[in-house]
Amino acid sequence: MAKRGRKTNGFRDEYLSYKNCGVDTAQFYYDMGTTINQVSTKTGVCREAITRFVANHTAASTNEKIVSYLEECIISDYRDTIQECRKQIDDIKKQTNDAWEIYLKREEMLEERRKKHHINRLYPMERQIREEEILEKK
Repeated sequence: MAKRGRKTNGFRDEYLSYKNCGVDTAQFYYDMGTTINQVSTKTGVCREAITRFVANHTAASTNEKIVSYLEECIISDYRDTIQECRKQIDDIKKQTNDAWEIYLKREEMLEERRKKHHINRLYPMERQIREEEILEKK
């Protein structure tokens, strides 16, 4: 008598891994900035099929769902990184402007003391450095 239920084809009912198929699926999704579980949750595709995607053992509709989600992930990650960089640049602008204001204030106070004690300036006045110059040097 024949067995009842789903027939296995070698990849059915098991997760693919580096150990059993030579493809490191977990590393692939890690490199994409996500995990197998996150992809499964967001796409509605079972984790089993998600591991088979990397080894090219999935249906076209599954491939489309996974690729679409991965595209969204990498675009989102890129945009988040750019947003963080913009914030850092804004912080640099603020810090350089604040530093320049403090320098001018201190220089003015020191100038009063120089005049009072008849002391000549030893060093030339610093020039204001812009954030673009700071970013170029990095």
